[in-house]
Amino acid sequence: MTAPTAPSPAPSHEVTWWHADGGRVTGRITCRAEAGAPCRSVCAVDEDRDCDDRDHAHAVVDAGGCALVAAAAREGVPALHDEPAGTPVRSGPVTVHRDAHGWGWRYAPPSG
Repeated sequence: MTAPTAPSPAPSHEVTWWHADGGRVTGRITCRAEAGAPCRSVCAVDEDRDCDDRDHAHAVVDAGGCALVAAAAREGVPALHDEPAGTPVRSGPVTVHRDAHGWGWRYAPPSG
């Protein structure tokens, strides 16, 4: 018999898609992450750098909002999508990541 595992926390980010004028599909990312979450944290010295860069160590502060939401507003939700080509769009929970190219998202694995 295996030990029960704690349920994984609900994703704090969600994508919603809808049909817009001209047959386009457009989307929005929403964030329910609490203050201090990685998506809301910036380097207190230089917001454009990660505080865990090996060449410096600074404190992180809450930015007052989600960096992924801000990036999606600037660049568009599809531009930050990090799924293989041909993946169907669907509304629902997403996972968030940051890499050398900036913020991105993927569909969260199905629960259950």
